[in-house]
Amino acid sequence: MTMSSSDLWTFSNEPNYRLVSVTGDDAESFLQGQLTQDVHHFKEDEAKWTASCNHQGRVASSSLIFRIPNGFGLMMPVSIAETEVQRLSKFILRSKVTIAIESVPITFFATKEKDSEKITVCPAIPAEPMKVYRGKSVTVVRLPSKAADGFSAKFVAFGKLPDMMESGKTEENMLPKALMEEGVALIDKAESLEWLPQFLNLD
Repeated sequence: MTMSSSDLWTFSNEPNYRLVSVTGDDAESFLQGQLTQDVHHFKEDEAKWTASCNHQGRVASSSLIFRIPNGFGLMMPVSIAETEVQRLSKFILRSKVTIAIESVPITFFATKEKDSEKITVCPAIPAEPMKVYRGKSVTVVRLPSKAADGFSAKFVAFGKLPDMMESGKTEENMLPKALMEEGVALIDKAESLEWLPQFLNLD
């Protein structure tokens, strides 16, 4: 039996993560003072891991950050998203910034094929780790992959994937394990303020 390109992919719904948007004219300068990443030099097509710390230097939250229209998107666990939005909102003061939790689906998808960009039915996926594709209805970030779990290429999508892409095998909650295997720690609410960024490789 001949497999279609979609059969080579595994998809996973990720209800335990949220996309937090930080938008507005002052979004960049606002986050520059809140995160461990230098957002002023952030490219349009790149994503990074980052942390937001309290005044004592302890990690309040950690996230995957990338540019979105008029600002930035931060992916973090659902358990901490609302608390972090409330915490960051206290520092807005007179800045032209809006912080919100976006109601978009988050999907992890992966393939064991090394040349993933050649076998996908959706041509607009990044070819290099931590690069971003931003389309009209979906943003896709390519994650690092050591292939320890057999998956040579891993991605996380924010928004609705094309229907023809989602015809592969569907799972749920695969992203936490995928991140752990890459040594990435996105802390949840119970771990907030327990770590220094150096211990999470986020300094």
